[in-house]
Amino acid sequence: MLTLIAMPISAHAGPTLRELVEIADLDSLSISPDGKSVVFRIVRPSVDRNIVALDWFILHLEGGRMHAPDPLSGGGDAVFNDVGVLTTEHPVWSPDSRWIYFRKARDGAVQVWRASRDGRTQEQVTNLAADVDRFRILNNGAMLIAEHGPDRSATNRAERDAYLSGVLFDGSIDPGQALFLGGSINGRPATQRLHGDWFDRWGLLDGEARQFTSINLVTHASAAATGDEIDAFQAGLEATKFEELTSTLATKSTDGKWIATLSQSGAASSIRVAEEHGHRQSFSCPPAICGTGYVSAISWRRDTTSLIVFVSDKSKGTTLFLWRPQARRVKRLVATEGRLFGDLQAGSSCPSAGERMYCVFSDFRSPPSLVEVDLRRGAIREIFSPNSAVQALQATRLSWRDADGHDFSGIYFPASGSKPANGYPIFINYYNCAGYLKGGVGNEYPFSVLAERGVAALCINKVSASTTGQDYDATSDYQVGLTGISAIVEQLFRQGKIDKRKVGMGGLSFGAEVTAWVAMKSRLLGAASISSGLIEPEYFWLNMARNNAMRANFTKWWRLDAPDVTPGRWKEVSPALNTESISIPVLFQLSEQEYRYNLELFGRLVLRDRCATMYIYPDEAHIKAQPRHKLAVYERNLAWFEYWLRFGGEEVDPSVQHERCDAARGLLRADRLPGLAHN
Repeated sequence: MLTLIAMPISAHAGPTLRELVEIADLDSLSISPDGKSVVFRIVRPSVDRNIVALDWFILHLEGGRMHAPDPLSGGGDAVFNDVGVLTTEHPVWSPDSRWIYFRKARDGAVQVWRASRDGRTQEQVTNLAADVDRFRILNNGAMLIAEHGPDRSATNRAERDAYLSGVLFDGSIDPGQALFLGGSINGRPATQRLHGDWFDRWGLLDGEARQFTSINLVTHASAAATGDEIDAFQAGLEATKFEELTSTLATKSTDGKWIATLSQSGAASSIRVAEEHGHRQSFSCPPAICGTGYVSAISWRRDTTSLIVFVSDKSKGTTLFLWRPQARRVKRLVATEGRLFGDLQAGSSCPSAGERMYCVFSDFRSPPSLVEVDLRRGAIREIFSPNSAVQALQATRLSWRDADGHDFSGIYFPASGSKPANGYPIFINYYNCAGYLKGGVGNEYPFSVLAERGVAALCINKVSASTTGQDYDATSDYQVGLTGISAIVEQLFRQGKIDKRKVGMGGLSFGAEVTAWVAMKSRLLGAASISSGLIEPEYFWLNMARNNAMRANFTKWWRLDAPDVTPGRWKEVSPALNTESISIPVLFQLSEQEYRYNLELFGRLVLRDRCATMYIYPDEAHIKAQPRHKLAVYERNLAWFEYWLRFGGEEVDPSVQHERCDAARGLLRADRLPGLAHN
């Protein structure tokens, strides 16, 4: 049974928009070698400062007593990856448990810092001319090996040379991004280029060979690492290795004898445990574990050859299993309604010490908190929450089946206030409803505040109609989304909870694609909001200078080729080619990196006299990261749906529609947004 400490009730009905933006998260958990301390990072967005603040804390577990966490060190400037997701930092303990080492971005450079366990000392360890990408502590704590690329000065020269000499338009150029300092690398403005067959980005010189520097932690002398030191460095990295391109995680047991490999592909996952040397025994994940859901993470139990397996169900709850491959034993430890690894990146899980494991727990009601899992009894208890003043969200789980037999799950936020005669309006977001539901994937739609204002909200988990092989077709998944949405809207309407004439929808990434599909393939919606680029002819042509692999992706996932080669298929997929079927008001809130992909759609809607409005957020990637932008997006989406869902189902003459559109646009102005008007 999951038992958490109750949080105090705040004076208002629920978190405000600002509070939702500023919810703190925890990540980068690590246990000291002696098992007596847990170190973690607290991530705190700040709207007023428009930054994400990072700070390291330590929790002492000595003597069977647990005290409040103590501050350990500042974490430096926030670093976001090329998608816009905060990068997780993995701290390294000294073998004697006296120090933690971590990378820190500060003043435009990324170096290794360390903090003493007692919190009295914080100091910079490396002072290289290049940014440190990875590091390891060797020789029983006496040496640090840092991996890095070219000097920052060399990168700056390469960026400036490209600016002055002109840029060759080739497969590395993203036309959606500024050519000079159009991205962010290690927390500073940088020139990025594409590599691979999708939208992975790196700096101009990131393709050059890696370099290695050794630092003597006693004398502080540094030198180029020797071949033996580089070999030792690379051997240690094999203990845990995540390959993003192949979606696999390989992690070595603490005794070094076994390697567990987690493979993830679409909705499928599998684990294989193999002996590192010797007879090369191997074991496949038993159905008692992998047959119960999607394996989201794995972690070796400390000082054992038992594997802790994290399995997510269709409702995004998490079940923990303990698997002893050699003994062929499986033990179900605990099941929760939420996540046990917060918002950490793929490959992250929970560190363990003896019979205890430490995780970041969050569910659809409760913001992230640090919890302790008793691996012997299968019990969980909260031990620290940075969000104790935030009231739990008022929401409930729903499950239903569409007419084709697909099973759906979601989180429903019932509307507050007096119910209209025909039921409340409803806003729907479709994609992934894991963890604390501030605003869905990308965190752009304030479910709880919409519900407070009288608009019910529903987040629906994606259901896939296709397998992950050559027969995959994204539009089949779009259509399944439409049938599932239609089914629950009808069900809630029959129950008298909502007015099915007043349905709004919005989403980011796949969620945006499904929103556009529902808008052009049905009459279900009264208003929509799009948060990212859509699959359009413009999207195709802007990326065709890259490589054949990119073209193959259009064929593989959408069965599309050039518009003159597959015109019928483009007519089926493209919202821009179906604007005659889109009669609802559409709000576009797009990052500077992606808005160009939707210009044809926006222009065609304007030419058809539709109520289309677009806001573009500078210096943002796929997922918007700046707290001020998050708040502005929240406020505009709230104003948009509050306004338009009041008029759902009404037939009005064009002149009145224009008046309403002008009024709606007026509500979106910065001076009309409460959180931004005076900043």
